[in-house]
Amino acid sequence: MQQGHPWTGIVKNRRKNGDHYWVQANATPVMERGQVIGYMSVRTKPRREQIESAKALYERMRADAQSDHPGIALARGEVVRTGWRGQLQARLHFNLRRQLLALGAVLMGASWGIGKLASAWPG
Repeated sequence: MQQGHPWTGIVKNRRKNGDHYWVQANATPVMERGQVIGYMSVRTKPRREQIESAKALYERMRADAQSDHPGIALARGEVVRTGWRGQLQARLHFNLRRQLLALGAVLMGASWGIGKLASAWPG
């Protein structure tokens, strides 16, 4: 979140007495003249399955951190692969998104062209 992007995730907080509790945190940077001047956070009670999923993820990340080849990390509140698999996945995702946008533009153009042709057709 240091880069000024919003973030949402399940967070394990610690109380003053040492106990912990889970929240779903939605944090958003507060901007003034293009600069981050603070953060606004809204916290809600997560569902049980969200907590269980977060516990499993944190455990996997702890185990990965102790290994020579960590496989996952968090980026902007999202779980991402690390290493060459993560780079490949990011590139494929970007390329797929770009190709889908291009296909959509082609289909919109073709639809517009067919509509123009049909309206000019005598009959």
